[in-house]
Amino acid sequence: MAANLEDIKRRQRGVITTAQARQAGLSADTIRNLHRSGRWPRLYRGVYATFTGEVPRPVMRWAAMLSAGRGALLSHRSAAELCGRAL
Repeated sequence: MAANLEDIKRRQRGVITTAQARQAGLSADTIRNLHRSGRWPRLYRGVYATFTGEVPRPVMRWAAMLSAGRGALLSHRSAAELCGRAL
């Protein structure tokens, strides 16, 4: 079953990987064109924001996690921020 692009975007604060976009049915050319046109800014290699404009810190946390790959986790300041605690 192909992943739903809108579900992924909603769950991951508007961040998506190339692999996820491909699983959702987008072609490599479509992804490349979305990036080149500026509609999908690249945050990390293979990780894109599906919106334009300022990228908030919570979005960058998602992007970092997706870039790091399976098994990645937040620690220190990022984990504290996610839990609503400041260091």
